[in-house]
Amino acid sequence: MPPGNGLPPHYLLGSDEVDYIISGEGVITIDGQEHELSSGQAVLTPAGSVQSFVNTDDSNLVYLTIVQPYYRYENDISINGDTENRSYKSHPEIFISNQEENEEWNPSEGVQIFAVVNRGIMTLPDDAVSTEYSIAYAEFSPGASIPSEVIAESDELDYVLEGEIEVSSGDNTYTVKKGQAVLIPKGVSREFRNNDDSKTVLLSFVNPYWRDETGSS
Repeated sequence: MPPGNGLPPHYLLGSDEVDYIISGEGVITIDGQEHELSSGQAVLTPAGSVQSFVNTDDSNLVYLTIVQPYYRYENDISINGDTENRSYKSHPEIFISNQEENEEWNPSEGVQIFAVVNRGIMTLPDDAVSTEYSIAYAEFSPGASIPSEVIAESDELDYVLEGEIEVSSGDNTYTVKKGQAVLIPKGVSREFRNNDDSKTVLLSFVNPYWRDETGSS
């Protein structure tokens, strides 16, 4: 989103939305309440809440949007006209996540993982009934790895924000680079390794949400 640009007021029918800020700064307005967002933060907008988003920085605002159930054009409802005096259907608790203030894991040397959104360990708004996935932020130092493991009951999608990651599963090895993602079905073993000389950063999406009992070695 270029400087000074934005998304006009709208709402989603039947789907909640999480926006994760990759870089830049902006202001999101949800049901008449303004919230400033910057890199590393995420905001959860419950289904049916009116939202608008504007880039308040001098550089591009880059963010990822996660919608569940999946986005459908016909369920994206635009709000026409003045919203100043609009009577909103609800005023939910707005959930804003600051990843480095959330729960942290260190599954192996050189790997740091922070929760971004996870119903299993965070208190999310009651309105966000469809947020059954989890989002985690992971940093791999050069040479760091996570040994082979299996998430038994959940699918996992890993999106590379920075650097590249080598993912091995069975006899197959893939190099996933910045801007690419890899989808790992439940019950499939995988191993992660950063073979680059700089750090690698991932966003990891697990559905249903990650918890201790979803994984096995």
